[in-house]
Amino acid sequence: MMLSRFEEHVRAGLAGLNETLRTITTSAGVEIVRLDDAMLDLSLELHFGEIELSEFDRAVLAVVLIKGRSLRESGETDVNFCGLDSDLWPWEKQPRQGAELKKLYDDAGVRVYAGFTLT
Repeated sequence: MMLSRFEEHVRAGLAGLNETLRTITTSAGVEIVRLDDAMLDLSLELHFGEIELSEFDRAVLAVVLIKGRSLRESGETDVNFCGLDSDLWPWEKQPRQGAELKKLYDDAGVRVYAGFTLT
């Protein structure tokens, strides 16, 4: 009985997923960043580096670093990356890997926060 209700809840959530994503992606202030060649190249470079991440996390990191660097170069002074995925936090990894992530973020001029409250 409980499993059936859970399955029903999951089906209902999945049925509305596309509409939820459409609502988010068309909201004011939301920019969809498409992977370009530079981002894909950096993601591949990260694959062969010292940082162990999933393919998805490497792609996200590449986007953050390249988009962050681009924003800084265009004059933005306060560039932040907020995320709940601890795999992309420079302080949650093994010391060496965390230091490597921190260097990548620092080089791109991106400040990292472990949530969306900027604390």
